[in-house]
Amino acid sequence: MKLKLFFLIVSVWLLAGQASAQKGHLSVFKEDFYQSLTIGNKLVGKMVTPTAEKIGLTLGILALTVTDEAVIDFFRNHQTETNDRIFNIDRIHGEKNVLFPAAFVLYAYGLFSGNSAVRQSGLKSGQAMFYSGLIVITLKEMFGRGRPHQNYGAFTFRPFSFEEGWRSFPSGHAALSFAFSTVMAGSMESMWWKGFWYSSAALVAGARMYHDKHWLSDVVAGGLIGWSVGRFVLNYPKKGEAKSSLNISPFFKTGKYSLAGLAFSFRIR
Repeated sequence: MKLKLFFLIVSVWLLAGQASAQKGHLSVFKEDFYQSLTIGNKLVGKMVTPTAEKIGLTLGILALTVTDEAVIDFFRNHQTETNDRIFNIDRIHGEKNVLFPAAFVLYAYGLFSGNSAVRQSGLKSGQAMFYSGLIVITLKEMFGRGRPHQNYGAFTFRPFSFEEGWRSFPSGHAALSFAFSTVMAGSMESMWWKGFWYSSAALVAGARMYHDKHWLSDVVAGGLIGWSVGRFVLNYPKKGEAKSSLNISPFFKTGKYSLAGLAFSFRIR
């Protein structure tokens, strides 16, 4: 079902791009698409560059692991109907089957209506979630950490088991919710607006522990991934940063052998 939804979104996105050509928006769609690829390349370069900040955050997350079991016990001891309703937020916010379609709707509306601000919100939130998701998926399989509900403890790992029960670190819901919320918070200067989005993402992180799906260190790591990728996407491209574009044009050659086709050129400017 999830795979069908993914292909549906991609198909509609491509159809939107084709339809936009009739309204003169194909160039915008192409530039957005290839900018998304360029961001990925820049992000990889930034990730592999070691910094004191990254080392400090890594050590901080490691330090949090000593509190993981105590925090989970706290949530297990505070299961109430009221808390159930509050922490059901992770069924919506942080859920990929909700947030990716939301980003697509924002982008499509902004593209067809000519509203650049809305289009950018949809585009950047989609970019932030996509690249956050790739990082999270990679780390989940590399670490293979057992989820709390399996009751194996916080320090049991089965790397590359490719089983859902061993994908605790880091939290995907926390990463996606913070990636989406960071972009949305950056779309307006209102402190109330920013507070709403960041507090909702924090609730998602709490919900994952409340539902016995993740340890504290999982949600902190996921939240930091989503937030940092969201900030990177928001600030890209910086002034003077290279942009990429794809040009497609027909060509015809006559003579002894006639030839017709399409010429593709990719350039950075």
